[in-house]
Amino acid sequence: MTRVLVVAPYPPSTDPLAATALAYVRALRAAGHVVDVWSPEPSAARYHGRLTAPAGLLTLARVTRGCDRVRVYFRADCHPAPPAAAQGMLRVALRAALGPVPRVEVVPCGPDAAASPTFVMFVAAGADVVQPDRTEDAP
Repeated sequence: MTRVLVVAPYPPSTDPLAATALAYVRALRAAGHVVDVWSPEPSAARYHGRLTAPAGLLTLARVTRGCDRVRVYFRADCHPAPPAAAQGMLRVALRAALGPVPRVEVVPCGPDAAASPTFVMFVAAGADVVQPDRTEDAP
């Protein structure tokens, strides 16, 4: 049994990315994994908040304790870039929150995702980039 945190928009949002995340969560649960969801906005997800804010990163550090995997469906408008002056501190906090997790994946969604400073922060924190065409792959 694997404990997984999925970070993405989540229903009842009508965002197409929410439907993708829901399908992935269902596939993981059907395979017997324990899954929690973090959404940038309030939703049916257990957790929500901005991962580019100090409070969000503190909560992320608590939530990821004991996780075996984190998968972030990344779209630039869901995780706006923090001010340039805060990026260094937030990069360190993100690395601390995700560092203990054995497997961290970031899935770029949308044409501007990989160019976002926030996406770069996830990669610098040790996340593996997973191609969007593989987002439906369960464990």
